[in-house]
Amino acid sequence: MRRAFSLGVTLAFAACGEGEIDNVAGDMLGSDDQQISARICPGPNTVQGVDVSMYQRGINWSAVKASGMAFAITRIGDGTYQDPYFDQNWAGIKAAGLIRGAYQFFEPGIDPTTQANIVVAKVGRLGAGDLPVMLDVEATGGQSPATITARIHTWMNVVAAGTGKKPFIYTGAYFWDSNVQSYDFNSYALDVAWYGTNCPGVPNAWANQGWTFHQFTSTGSVSGISGNVDVNVFNGTYAQLQAFAGGGSGAGSTRRAFAFQANTTSLWTVVDGATRDWGLGMMPGTSPAIAVLDDGNWVVAFQANTSELWTAGSVGVTNWHLGMMPGTSPAVTALRGGGFEIAFQANTTSLWTVGSAGNRDWGLGMHRKSSPAIAGLAGGGFEVAFEANTTSLWTVGSAGNTDWHLGMYAGSSPAIAALTGGGFQVAFEANTTSLWTVGSAGNRDWGLGMMAGTSPAITGLSNGGFQAAFEANTTSLWTTGSAGMKDWGLGMMSGTSPSIVSYGDGFQVSFEANTTSLWTVGSAGNTDWHLGMYSGTNPSGG
Repeated sequence: MRRAFSLGVTLAFAACGEGEIDNVAGDMLGSDDQQISARICPGPNTVQGVDVSMYQRGINWSAVKASGMAFAITRIGDGTYQDPYFDQNWAGIKAAGLIRGAYQFFEPGIDPTTQANIVVAKVGRLGAGDLPVMLDVEATGGQSPATITARIHTWMNVVAAGTGKKPFIYTGAYFWDSNVQSYDFNSYALDVAWYGTNCPGVPNAWANQGWTFHQFTSTGSVSGISGNVDVNVFNGTYAQLQAFAGGGSGAGSTRRAFAFQANTTSLWTVVDGATRDWGLGMMPGTSPAIAVLDDGNWVVAFQANTSELWTAGSVGVTNWHLGMMPGTSPAVTALRGGGFEIAFQANTTSLWTVGSAGNRDWGLGMHRKSSPAIAGLAGGGFEVAFEANTTSLWTVGSAGNTDWHLGMYAGSSPAIAALTGGGFQVAFEANTTSLWTVGSAGNRDWGLGMMAGTSPAITGLSNGGFQAAFEANTTSLWTTGSAGMKDWGLGMMSGTSPSIVSYGDGFQVSFEANTTSLWTVGSAGNTDWHLGMYSGTNPSGG
């Protein structure tokens, strides 16, 4: 996938790019004779695939698949130059039954939005069997590390929003550490170029996360392809590769999906702009919860007007026949590796969790008017946050059980988010009505007054930080956290709570405006959906 570079003589690599040849020998991506801080070996299972460009022509994709390759990634172009063989390869890879992907060679000296728009126009909304788009970062274009970083951020946001999947990065340890130097993208999957070893070095930013793909040769020989070709391994099983290429993405889906109780008390969803009235009656005044799963499916959990727990979505409709405390709302999260888990207050006031990780009555009493929150953790498992019947904040789950001995505003509900670097962070309204956050990223009283009795929302960000959203005591929507503090100047329905999700490099918030209309604001833009919500309820998702 490298472009040609000059080191006394010109070395032509298999997937060379168009445009000016880079004469900087230091732009080498990686080889086994270089020293780097982190060398990471694969796990027990790997599967192989290829990446190609216009320099491999007339490919017999059926023969490639028969040779044992599991995936293929084809070049869209180099900067604004478009590969004339992309359309043919893109269709051929899918027709042969291979998991397919696409990449663009990034030119930091060219407007990143222009480059990203070419990608979106070529691949459109990615579906099941499509890998997230890969950004090939191996040229500086004469730009500084700060400029390259900023332009990668722009590209990532546009491509994530346009394709529905969080892209990943191809680079080399030496190149990235010398020329980009950023830790902003270590939550993105990495394809590392390093030849001559099964245990490649990775950029310092990925020393803890490791690599997802490893391009181990540029001189591979694969049936169906004439001449040399880049060969890569995926660090995992074929099933895990399929999950990574699901309708969402193991790298983090950017589908826009949210759920709410309409002013008819019916459950409504909006997924990628498509609205649906499910015709399922909710308990008036309660709020649904929505989660997009690793395989691209999505699920909504809600309290039906019978006070029972129900789920709906692309996974189907299910009555769990489990009684909830009337007037409370469930929470749902996607689990790493597949499936989902739901947390809710049972009609006994006890905390329950049900789903792919099993069903459990935790035997822990909740405050009768509060609802729990749940987050799937980066390392697997889940953690639940809730207000105990003592009004103290508690967390339970895979990361352990803790009474934080912090008083919550009686009847309010906490929020919890997994952090990309590991651990979790909880946001809640203290008994002083001030916003607090506690967890792996530290404990803080923000000194920001919340509307009494409401609940904040929190999400982990791609840079490892977090962002919280809440209704201030002025009824205005506020956000605060790693991405900065902002009064949006938008009036919320008094006494309601917003929802927040990560989106590309940023976040998206949904809330009930003081007009009772559903609104979303954030990285994907600000929208009044002109959909009437049941007054006083909260949407989920973004």
